[in-house]
Amino acid sequence: MNASPDLAGDEIIRLCLGTLHASAAMFYWVDETGMADVSLTGLPAQFAAEYAAGMERADPSNVQRLVTTGASVTQFSNPRPEFAADAQIFRGFLGRYGAVDIIDLLFRAEGKAVAGIGIIKMQGDEAARAPQLTQAGAIQRFVEFGLQRHERVLQWRRPRMAMRHYQLTAREWDIAALAAEGASNREIAARLLLSAHTVKSHLLRVFDKTGSANRTQLAARLDF
Repeated sequence: MNASPDLAGDEIIRLCLGTLHASAAMFYWVDETGMADVSLTGLPAQFAAEYAAGMERADPSNVQRLVTTGASVTQFSNPRPEFAADAQIFRGFLGRYGAVDIIDLLFRAEGKAVAGIGIIKMQGDEAARAPQLTQAGAIQRFVEFGLQRHERVLQWRRPRMAMRHYQLTAREWDIAALAAEGASNREIAARLLLSAHTVKSHLLRVFDKTGSANRTQLAARLDF
């Protein structure tokens, strides 16, 4: 997990802090390893560093637990019973930074977690009650919808969108993507360890399914 500025993350943080009356927040993207490219507001960088170094495991609403439970909106002060012991450890960590509660939101695309944010209530902030949690749910749905067209999310969604729309197999997608980039049949065959004949056969089916006459048209049809 590394900290870096992110325009979308900064905009989401401003929306959450203003609407939910909180003083701090931590936005992050989700990749194969977990949290990535963290944007932190209202707390020192040491908070994110300490979280990544070990406190994440005690967080009742860490990414893995949100994914496993299927939750999209959670509140630290109301943890699931199976995470209560970890919550006590995590409360001590928060207390060292003057934090008293967190509302966590997880955002998904195609069923996969792609980003999340912890809206952190500091000492002196308005307590998170039922109306704020309702607002948090509305924010989660609004942001999740908006992130579907974010370039970072589209890089992951495009193959799935194209395969579903044109009913392409995984192998057909692999070949189509390379062909759309301008690779020749021989180059594709070498990259994918296939025969040129196999590539040609798959590519003809791809052209037929997508209604493409050449690689230029194919590239345009795959640009979701």
